[in-house]
Amino acid sequence: DTGEKLWSRAFESTHHHIHAFSSFASSTPAVDEELVYVAWSSPESAVLKAFTHDGEPVWDKDLGPWHGQHGFGTSPVLYDDLVFVANFQELHDDERGTDAVPPPSFLLAFDRKTGDERWRIPRIKDNLAYAAPAIFQPEDGKAQLVNASTGSGMYAVDPFTGEELWSIPVFDKRAVSSPLVKGDLIFGSTGSGGGGNYLAAVRSNG
Repeated sequence: DTGEKLWSRAFESTHHHIHAFSSFASSTPAVDEELVYVAWSSPESAVLKAFTHDGEPVWDKDLGPWHGQHGFGTSPVLYDDLVFVANFQELHDDERGTDAVPPPSFLLAFDRKTGDERWRIPRIKDNLAYAAPAIFQPEDGKAQLVNASTGSGMYAVDPFTGEELWSIPVFDKRAVSSPLVKGDLIFGSTGSGGGGNYLAAVRSNG
């Protein structure tokens, strides 16, 4: 009602290189009627944490080392009883040297109340993607979790099992913005500083 700060939590991290237009808090939290979900990263560890609306910690997950030259920016997404996070990695990172081997890239689902991992599927490493997943609900069919990345293109998985439903390699540059769903069309964008950008639309038959 007043805009007064109700609570805050501070956690130690390590300083690391980020893009000039980025920050160490670029991810957007997700919230439901019980919890607040926040993701952020240092090179040593990407984390996903859940808090009550009073700021009390409920659970946290260490997603392992994170490899990227522009800083972390992926955001958690909620659907049904699940929270999803795309833990993508940079294939080439000039900050760490060309010989650095990045960790695997994954799309993950967690039980939103307990933090238990429900499933994870590998994603193709290429340019680091920041797109957060979105839900596509066909008129006559089951819900799909859709997302975008350079390596995997536009793709959809079953939100409850992680089974890949379809994938189309439509991007040759970094995917930063999340997919936009309108009717039976799923829009995704790709681009690079000075390297051009474009929009792709994919029609799903459900």
